[in-house]
This record gives sequence, C-alpha cells and structure tokens, in this order.
Amino acid sequence: MKNKVIELGYGAGKKIINQARQKRNRQKVFAWLSFQGNQMLLGVLGRMRAEIRRNDLEGQGSVQMAQFWFNNMTRYMDILLETQKELADEITQMLDDRQFTNLQKMVAISIVFVCVFILCPVIIYAVYSLTNEIQKYSITLAER
Repeated sequence: MKNKVIELGYGAGKKIINQARQKRNRQKVFAWLSFQGNQMLLGVLGRMRAEIRRNDLEGQGSVQMAQFWFNNMTRYMDILLETQKELADEITQMLDDRQFTNLQKMVAISIVFVCVFILCPVIIYAVYSLTNEIQKYSITLAER
C-alpha cells in the first residue's frame, strides 16, 4: 500500500451527528456537519480516488483497499443520509409550526369577517331606522 488508509470507526458518524444536534443555529449545524463529519473522510476518499485514477497498480488490486474504499464510502453516505433525515425533520417541524400559526390567523380573520358581515347590515338598518324616526319627528314638529 502506497498511501496509508484510515478507516473511520462505526460510531464516528453518530458522534458527529449527536454533537451537531446540540448546536442551535441550523446553518451552523449543517456547515459543522459538512466540515466535521466529512473532513477526515473526504481526505481519505480523495486520496483513494487519486490512487484509483492513477491506476498504477497494473492489475494488482488489493481486496483490503477495495474493502476500505467501500467502508469509507458507506460511512460517507451514512453521514449524508443522517444529515438529510435531520434536515427533513427540521423542515417538517418548521412547516407544521407555520401551518398551525396560519390556521390560527385564518380562524381569527374569519371571525372578524363574520362579525363585520353580520354587524354591517345591523348598523345600516339601525341608522336608517333612526334617521327615519328623526324625520317623522321633524315632520310632527313642523305640523305643530
């Protein structure tokens, strides 16, 4: 083996995800996940990609190197999948909260609309009745 290959432990991805969950700001969480979770792994994968591209083994492939490549790519995909799930849960929770808030606003606006819709004719009828009574009273006063 020309390059020393580092295989990440199984718990490395889980540890990184758990540490990221403790962060509060979403942008910081995903930036931190991308940096911390992939820094060492991407370095290993980058070196392995370069070695594969060089293809200087001349048919003397290593089963151990292939296994390291597969394991590292699997861990990388697991980190991406976990990040995707976390992001999906976060977005779903945000949308649920917004939906609930919008529903509350819609109910409040509907109640105001119904009140206005009911009170407007009542007020118009009351004003019409009062002006009619005032007019009758003024006619009665004029006749006296």
